[in-house]
Amino acid sequence: MAPRIGLSGPTSGGPCRHFVWRDAGRVESSDHARFDATSGALSAVAASCGFSGVVARSDLTGTLLEVGAFGARHRAEDLPNTAQTRFGIASGTKAFTAATVAKLVGERQLTLDARVGSFGPEFGRWIDPDATLDQLLNHMSGCFDYFGTVVPDEVGYRLPVSAEDLDAPSAYLALCTGSPKAAPGEAVEYANGGYVALALIIERATGGAYGDAVTDLVLRRAGMGCSGFFRSDDLPSNTAVGYMENGRSNVFRLPVRGGGDGGMYTTVEDMASFWAALLDGRLLGDALTEQWLQPVATWREGLQIGRGFLHRAGSVFLDGWDLGVGFMSVVHRDHGEVRTLLSNDPATALPVVEAIRGA
Repeated sequence: MAPRIGLSGPTSGGPCRHFVWRDAGRVESSDHARFDATSGALSAVAASCGFSGVVARSDLTGTLLEVGAFGARHRAEDLPNTAQTRFGIASGTKAFTAATVAKLVGERQLTLDARVGSFGPEFGRWIDPDATLDQLLNHMSGCFDYFGTVVPDEVGYRLPVSAEDLDAPSAYLALCTGSPKAAPGEAVEYANGGYVALALIIERATGGAYGDAVTDLVLRRAGMGCSGFFRSDDLPSNTAVGYMENGRSNVFRLPVRGGGDGGMYTTVEDMASFWAALLDGRLLGDALTEQWLQPVATWREGLQIGRGFLHRAGSVFLDGWDLGVGFMSVVHRDHGEVRTLLSNDPATALPVVEAIRGA
């Protein structure tokens, strides 16, 4: 294993041109140093626990206040993570799928009350055709969740189909083979299948590829020039390889290209830009921003959910964890700042999660 490398402040990394954590927000206690909102404190926590990845704080205008990079993005080559390194964000992708739907709603290409069945018969196999787009966004469609079909093993799980075959939203249909689990609107039950459907619906509405729609409607407009949906077997420069607990990469365990439910790559700088563009109304406009950032339903005690975002105690956040992938980005409105964690070795991240979430 390559040595841990800690870097303070923005670092050089050259120009910039999945799947899903199913227990979002679960955090246990730790003996590591507690976080306080002063410059360098978040990096200090990361340095104290052998963290691999990048942590950052920014204000609500997108200005970075603190950046710390640690560990290696490629262990065999001893290449360090930097402030510009791209990381996978697993289920954090759902917010970008949801924001793309919001753009299409704003442009009157989609409506939140549209029925899933109106977009094609293939959805009827795992989703009630009467479920609405809003129910898909809020995990209230009752749809089948393909994650229940993965096979547990000593590392975590194996997909029931080849990861190499999962290169477009339509390919994920091979995973969505079960029946709906509940009637639409009956309960909140986290389901990746709903966001698989949303990616396909975005393609129906735009006539193009899902990843292109997210890039054109959200990433470019939010100034996220380093982010995108990259193939894991053809990654761009300065992109972190994800490592599992056995030390191997995750390349054979996750879809080769992400879809609507997970798999996008981004940087801490791009996340700061995203939150700034979203919160000041530049991305969606004031009315849609207010609608999209309202919690809709309680998922579990202390945690609410709404249109791709999670809410807890006055904060709104994104969360994504998988084999070799760790991501959390939290807007603390009372402090007026954003805290973001990107990791390619999530086993090292727990104390940093506490700091990201802490008051």
